Amino acid sequence: MILFKELKNNQDEVYFSVETDKEKKWIHGRLSGRLTMEQIKSVGLLYLELLQRTPYSKILHDSTQLQGSYIVANEWLESVCFAPAAQAGLTSLAVVVPEEQDIMLATQDLSNKASDRFKLRSFSEVEEAEEWLKASR
Repeated sequence: MILFKELKNNQDEVYFSVETDKEKKWIHGRLSGRLTMEQIKSVGLLYLELLQRTPYSKILHDSTQLQGSYIVANEWLESVCFAPAAQAGLTSLAVVVPEEQDIMLATQDLSNKASDRFKLRSFSEVEEAEEWLKASR
């Protein structure tokens, strides 16, 4: 089963695309642009839905085309998405981020919030993230 979905903004531009990778056995999402809090919530809830509907326990989240910091979303993600994601089987979340200080700090904060539920690690290259996910249990 391969699922593919895109979320678009009011200008009909894709800000998030996600697909299941049957071969690698994970969910792969890609963010781009500058997002609103509502768009971030839509992304979190879509990941949650996919975790609940598929047998996959790993996510590769590519934020390299993201603009701006979203540390304000971390509290919402922790309170609304983390427990249900862990219950749905999430074990490993690899986040690929641009080398911008604000985004790296936001991702580190998110990693700290996730630490007791699942593994979350940030990377600067997709290939590194894929290798980590392959080795993760």
